[in-house]
Amino acid sequence: MPSLFKATYFFDASAIVKMVVAEPGSRKVMRLLDECGIAHTSWMLVAEALGVLKRKRTTPAPGLTNDQYGRAVYALFAHLREHNLDPMDVTIDNGRAVLITHEEELFHRLPRFPDLDVADLLQLAIIKESYLGAFGGDSQARLATADIKLGKAAESEGIPVVYVNVDD
Repeated sequence: MPSLFKATYFFDASAIVKMVVAEPGSRKVMRLLDECGIAHTSWMLVAEALGVLKRKRTTPAPGLTNDQYGRAVYALFAHLREHNLDPMDVTIDNGRAVLITHEEELFHRLPRFPDLDVADLLQLAIIKESYLGAFGGDSQARLATADIKLGKAAESEGIPVVYVNVDD
């Protein structure tokens, strides 16, 4: 009997880039997005993905042309506008938008994962400490990433990982 619940995915910056640039793993990322309907992420990771797109535009072949870069950025903004990609780390405090940084959980993980950067640690904290951490069974939140080091850290935290380095 099929599950009534959809899979839950948290896309890191590498998965976000694969949503908008055709590269190994892009078809897999789009299949995951089709499966879940809405992929969760962080605004910090959206910014990181924009930085990756910029680097791809400014690097020699096979980088992105200016036209490809513009289309990729437009596609990323369209995914945000259409709520296919849901950055879930902003709240309203006294009428102002505030980034939820999970400082305590983030710095708690730092000694265990000294090779991870703050964005990576934030992902682990969001998946474990936000409402995503309450999902179980077929809906348990999974990290979609091409970053092996981040994936191994997530797995050690009990977070299922879907590696998107290549298409299946």
